[in-house]
Amino acid sequence: MEMHIENAPGIEGLAFRHYEGERDLPAILEVMNRSMEADGDAFMLTLDDLKEDFGHPLNFDPALDVLMVELGDKLVGVSSVKWKQKPEGLRLYTHHAHLVPEARLIGIRQTMFSWAERRLKEIAAGHDTPDAKKLEVWTKAEMNDWRKLVVAGGYEDSWHLFEMKRPNLDDIPDYDLPEGVELRPVTLDEFRKVWDAMKGALKDDRSYTDEKWGEESYKGLIEHPTLRPDLWKVAWSDEKVVGGVGVMISEEENIAFNRKRGWTEPVFVCRPWRKRGVARALLASALRSLRDLGMEEAALNVDTDNPSGALRLYKQMGFVEIYEFIFARKPLE
Repeated sequence: MEMHIENAPGIEGLAFRHYEGERDLPAILEVMNRSMEADGDAFMLTLDDLKEDFGHPLNFDPALDVLMVELGDKLVGVSSVKWKQKPEGLRLYTHHAHLVPEARLIGIRQTMFSWAERRLKEIAAGHDTPDAKKLEVWTKAEMNDWRKLVVAGGYEDSWHLFEMKRPNLDDIPDYDLPEGVELRPVTLDEFRKVWDAMKGALKDDRSYTDEKWGEESYKGLIEHPTLRPDLWKVAWSDEKVVGGVGVMISEEENIAFNRKRGWTEPVFVCRPWRKRGVARALLASALRSLRDLGMEEAALNVDTDNPSGALRLYKQMGFVEIYEFIFARKPLE
């Protein structure tokens, strides 16, 4: 159904509409990935990612909270809004406007940006909560088309994230786990224990939200086709999880970027076992497994100010910074 958008530029063939169901997803996927490529984001979404996001929506209604932008008869842009709850008493209202490069004409992305802020203010007005409310977006640190909009919109940098890469899987050291701790395979039946341990260990991570670690997110993870519990490196003390490293390979992403990369995240250690070499030993084991599976590099993301000293550990393990992302916020008036 067509939508009327305030102050939209008068460009011939430009139209806006609502999301019309799963049949829109392939076109949305193409727009998002081409937009991120144009903005220099070297990662990609898959159709499975979108099916999970739109099929099991968390704090957004696809029928109301997605703006579809068409130019002629082709989808060229997608803007979506969500909200998320932080445990410290902060509610964040997030948005991102994806627009393919050939449609980056004067005013289109700004129109999407403004629509998202108006829609989020409508949503927030219906939330009766004592929590502070802020708008949040993510951008690359380097200036690009999207970051220019964010800066002009009055957002201020809140926290930073590095994407890091180990450019090869050679010379991986071997570290021992503490006495009484063993590495053993994880089955899907045991994965709930791993999830609960991760949730507790990452409670102080700045990316933590109630939704990210809620029951629906757990269901989405165990149903996702990229989940391979057998590849995860999890340390146990008797029947208790000590820590772990997630291991994931996206064949679609590797084909798209002509690389052989595996991801080693999240990395977590439960509090009683920290500062005892658990993360180092598990990460080394994960890197060796990726090498044995034919991968040639590994990657992960880390908060630049991670309180556990993770950034220092990853550098010691051969990871280097390749991209910096910023989460920027402003008060929701």
